[in-house]
Formats: sequence, C-alpha cells, structure tokens
Amino acid sequence: AIEAGLPRLQRALGLQSSGRIDLYLVRTAAEFRQLTGGANPNEVLGEAFPERRKIVLQPLQGPDLRQLVVHEMTHVLLADKVAETGAEPPRWLHEGLAKYASEDFSLIDRELLTEAVNDGQLLPLADLDAAFRSPEKVSLAYAESYSLVDFLAGLDPAAGLSPFLRQLGEVGDVSRAL
Repeated sequence: AIEAGLPRLQRALGLQSSGRIDLYLVRTAAEFRQLTGGANPNEVLGEAFPERRKIVLQPLQGPDLRQLVVHEMTHVLLADKVAETGAEPPRWLHEGLAKYASEDFSLIDRELLTEAVNDGQLLPLADLDAAFRSPEKVSLAYAESYSLVDFLAGLDPAAGLSPFLRQLGEVGDVSRAL
C-alpha cells in the first residue's frame, strides 16, 4: 500500500525520499487505545504520530486497509514537508491531502459536493477546520478538502503543493498563501 501511494504523495508534496515510518497493526481495541494514548477504536480506524514517525491501525481487509495506510502515512510525510517550509498546515490540508494521496474520492463525495453547491451549502474556507469536529459536517469537510487539494496540486503538477506550502510558511496565513 505504501509503495503504491508513495509516488502520488511525493509528487503532491515535492518530496524526494522519506525515512522509516513504523506501522503498528493492532489486534484489539485495548491495544489500539494503549498505542494511541486513548483513541476510541469505535470512532478512529487509524492514527498517525508524525513526530514519532509512527502509525497505528486497526485491522481491516481489502482496499480499505490500503487506503487507510496511505491516508495515515500522508500525515507523517506532510509533517516532513512543513518542517522544511515552516508552514502550519490547517486540518483541511492534512485531511484533503490524505484523501488525495489514497485516491479516496468516491461517488458519494462527488454527490455531497454537488448537493452542497446546488443548495448553496458549501462550507467557507474559514469554517472548514471546525467542520471536522461536527458529525453533521465532517463528510462534506473531507470532500471539500479533497477538492481544494486536488485543485492546488493540479495548478503546477511538477511542483505539487510545494508553492502553496512555501507561501504558507512565509506569510503564515492560509488566505494570503492561497
């Protein structure tokens, strides 16, 4: 899963290589809570700890596991990139890039975005991070974040998100960096 997802992620971030990332696949809910410091395994399937270059996952089968591995790996590699630029990435960037790297944009996501556009219910950029804490808005927040990351990565495919992250590190403000 990592080998499949890494090239897309490296292009998006402009990374050349990455160091070791420890991956733990737990057997029980208790083990998951122990390794994550108390994360609820009923709500969280995986958690990344970029500062320790560690990922903890619950066991899943099939394509969902591959997407989850790449999703969590993204958080670690984004931390590597922002260490270079000094940027403080917003949550929408973390989650949108994780969906982008794991190619986790579904028909349901597309329908959610279409409905939000048609109903005038898109989340403003300033409210996007907070929407990840709202059960009613979290799915739309993920879909919008993916869409924005996909757009930014497509502006300069050779550089990926590097220009945005560099600008974010320089000005310290998402709106100005955009």
